Amino acid sequence: MSTAPISLQAFGEAITSLTSGNLFAKAAEIDNSLLHLVQSNEILAQEDDDECRLAVKENEELIKTLKKRLNLLQSEVEKRGLKWTEKESVNGEGDEGIHL
Repeated sequence: MSTAPISLQAFGEAITSLTSGNLFAKAAEIDNSLLHLVQSNEILAQEDDDECRLAVKENEELIKTLKKRLNLLQSEVEKRGLKWTEKESVNGEGDEGIHL
């Protein structure tokens, strides 16, 4: 059994079988993960350490992937005729998502 995350394509295919409630829950879960990653990066960026810089870089890649997953969730939600609401993102830039 692999512990590697599934590809964006596999994620997009998998979410088509989720209930609307589970789509909302997954979006909230990803929003929470994004919040924690951004907060971690703010703390790590204060350190003058190669390991911390590497961790920030890895977190930034994960943040990009999670935002792409949110976009896939948004597409699926809108395809079902449901509303996707906008909010201010955790990093201060405009972002969209489902926020309960």
